[in-house]
Amino acid sequence: SAVSKMLSLSVLLSRAEKGIFDRFLKQDTDFGSRLFWMPDPTTDGWALLDEAFAPLLDEAGGPLLMSAQWLCVFGDDFAKETIVGTDFRMTFSVVVLP
Repeated sequence: SAVSKMLSLSVLLSRAEKGIFDRFLKQDTDFGSRLFWMPDPTTDGWALLDEAFAPLLDEAGGPLLMSAQWLCVFGDDFAKETIVGTDFRMTFSVVVLP
């Protein structure tokens, strides 16, 4: 009864980062045909909060961070590239599997 979620993403990449993205697209996902894991941008790396919305801290005083990943596959809008000055905007959709 679980349902997949469609998500549109846009990232601004330097030339080096675009090279990494291109290699990921080609080698890791076989041009979008393989599943991949990605950090959940709505949760991963955000601080855990108490009931007063203050960050929970570890023994050293650092914030406790949430961790979450999504199992994804590229969607129908497949990696459109736009040049923005010396950077590259990659726009694409992913399907987040349940």
